[in-house]
Amino acid sequence: MPFIILGQKNNMIGEPFKYLVFGNGESVHLLKWVRELQKYFDVIVVSSLGFMPELDKLLTEDRKYSFKIKQNENGASTGFLGKLSQLKRIINQTKPSFVNAHYISSHGFLVALAKIGSKHKFTFIASAWGTDVLVFPWKNKLFFYSIKFILTKADWVTSDSDYMSSIIKKIKNREVLTFTFGLDSLPNYDDTKKDENLYFSNRMLTKNYNIDQVLIAFSKIFQKNNQARLLLSHKGDEKENLEKLSIDLGLEKAVDFIGFIREAEQIDIYSRACCYFSLPTSDSTSVSLLEALAYGCIPILSDIPANKEWVVDGKNGLIISEDIPLDKLQRLKKNRTQIAQKNREIIAQKAIFPHLISQFVGKIANTKEESNEFIKDLVSVITPSYNSALFISETIESVLAQSYQKWEMIIVDDCSTDHSRDIIQQYCNKDKRIKQINLTDNSGAAIARNTALLSAKGQYIAFLDSDDIWMPNKLHLQLSFMKNNNTPISFTAYQVFNEVLSDHLYSIDVPDIIDYTGYLKNTIIGMSTAIIDKAEIGIFEFYNIRTRQDTYLWISLLKKGYNAYGFNTPLMKYRVRKESISANKLKAVQRVWFLYYHLEKLGFFKSLYYLSCYGFNALKKRRKK
Repeated sequence: MPFIILGQKNNMIGEPFKYLVFGNGESVHLLKWVRELQKYFDVIVVSSLGFMPELDKLLTEDRKYSFKIKQNENGASTGFLGKLSQLKRIINQTKPSFVNAHYISSHGFLVALAKIGSKHKFTFIASAWGTDVLVFPWKNKLFFYSIKFILTKADWVTSDSDYMSSIIKKIKNREVLTFTFGLDSLPNYDDTKKDENLYFSNRMLTKNYNIDQVLIAFSKIFQKNNQARLLLSHKGDEKENLEKLSIDLGLEKAVDFIGFIREAEQIDIYSRACCYFSLPTSDSTSVSLLEALAYGCIPILSDIPANKEWVVDGKNGLIISEDIPLDKLQRLKKNRTQIAQKNREIIAQKAIFPHLISQFVGKIANTKEESNEFIKDLVSVITPSYNSALFISETIESVLAQSYQKWEMIIVDDCSTDHSRDIIQQYCNKDKRIKQINLTDNSGAAIARNTALLSAKGQYIAFLDSDDIWMPNKLHLQLSFMKNNNTPISFTAYQVFNEVLSDHLYSIDVPDIIDYTGYLKNTIIGMSTAIIDKAEIGIFEFYNIRTRQDTYLWISLLKKGYNAYGFNTPLMKYRVRKESISANKLKAVQRVWFLYYHLEKLGFFKSLYYLSCYGFNALKKRRKK
C-alpha cells in the first residue's frame, strides 16, 4: 500500500502516517478524497454505510470497516451513537495520526466524542460538505451547539467554498482551510464540438435545485429559438411534477429527462453543450459547475454566494434571480470562446483537486513547529522517475559517488510500466539512504516531487532528474559555496550531452546572481543543479502542471524576494533525450507563454517582452565545447 514516509518529531527514521477517513463509503466525493490521500498516507476508511465498488477495490480488507447505519435526511447523528465504542476500538487498534470526519453533523459528532478520553491521540479534521453547516445548525439551538462543540474539538476544519467557511466562522470563530472538491485534471477542450442549441443541467430533480425554474428559463430561450434542446440528468422526487410542467410549457419535444448518466456520457454532453443551468436555493461549490466551466459551457446560475465565487454576472456567465436576460445571454454566447478560455484558467488555478490536496497535506502534516525541523547539513535528493530503466542506475550511481556523503535520496516512481521500480528497489536494499515511493496513479513530475518533499528530512533540498548525472564533487563544492556566501538558493553550470553521453553538445554558463525579473528574461536554472536551503526558505511546493513546473517554482520563490546564486562550474551532465518533453522548442515557448500570461498574469505586452527575452537568452546561453 502506498504511503509517504514522513519524518516525525523524535523519530527521524520516519514511520508511515496513518490517515483514517470516516464518512459515507458510497459517495463518489469520498472516493475522490481517498484516491488523493493514498498518495501521501496509509489510508483507512470507516464507512457509515457500505462501499461503492471503486472505493472497495482501492482498499485491502484490513483498511476498510463498514458500520452499515443510516444517516437521516437532516444529517443528524441519531443512529451513530451506538457505533461510538466500535469507532474507538478501530482508532485504538489502527492508531491513525489523522482522523478525518466527512460531514460534520454526523460523522464529525462521533469523532468529536471519540476524541474525548481516547487512549490514542490523533489530529481531528472535520470536513464540511454543505447542509451540515448551511442548514442543520440553524434548525434549533441544540443542533447549533452540537456543531459548535464539534468545531471546537476539531484540530482542523475544511470547507469547499468561502461562503461556507464564513458560515462556519459564525458558529465558531476559528481557522478554516477552504478548497473545493475540484477536478482531477483540466480536461481537453474542443470549441468545434460545441452545439449552440444544446443546454444541460446536471443537478438532482429535487426542490432545492429548482429544476422547475430551469424549465421556465429554458422556455424563454425556446420561444426565441425552437431549435434549442435541454438535457436534464439525474433523478429525484420532483421528476413527475417536472415532466408535467415540461408538457404544460410546450417543451415535451425540446426537453429530455435522461436520468443518471455515467462519467463518459457526462463528458460527452459537457463537451457539446453551449450552456449549463444550476439554480439551487442553497448550495456550496458544485463539482458539476466546475466541470461545466472546465468544458467551456456558459454557466447560468442562481444568485447565491457560492456561485458568485466563480462567476461574475455578465462577464463569464449569468447570475439570475428572476427572468433570464436573453440579450445578455446572447452577448455571452457570441464571446463563448474567450469566456471558455477565461473559465478554464480559473479552474486551472483554483480547482484542480490533486494540487489542492497536496497543499492541504502540506498544511496538516507540517505545523509551524515541524516546518523548521530538519537534520542539519543533510541533503535530501529529490528524484521523480517514470520509465527510467535505461538511465536510473547511472543517476543513482552518481549520487553514491559523491565525495559529500551526508545525504538521503528519495525516488518517487510515477507508475512506470518498465522495470524501473525493480532497479530502484535493488539500490534501496543495498543502501538505506535510498528510499522509493510508488504512486498509485500517473500524476506527473509536480506531484512526484511534492510527494518526495513531504518525506524529506534534510536541511538542504537538491534536485536530480532520473536521467541526469552529477559530478562526484557536486555536493561538496556547491554546499561550500552556499555556506561561504550565505545563499538560500544556488545553481550551477552544466554540460549538455546526447542521449548516450557520447557527444558533449555544449555547456551552460550561469550568472553570479539572478532575481525575479532577471529569471523571467532568462530561465537559466537547471533543475538538476539546484539546491535550496530549507532553513532559509521553509516549506515550498511545486504547482501541479504537467510541464515547466520547475520554471514556475523558481518564478514563485524569486517573486517572494529571494535571489538565486550561480556557481559557474559545470557540476551536472544533462542528457537530451529524443522523446524528452523539453526537446521540442516550439512547445517549450508555448509553455513559457502559458506561465507568463496565464499563471503569472503579466499581461499581453509584458508577457510578450519577457518571452522575447527568454527566446533570445535560450540561444545565447549555449556555448560550444
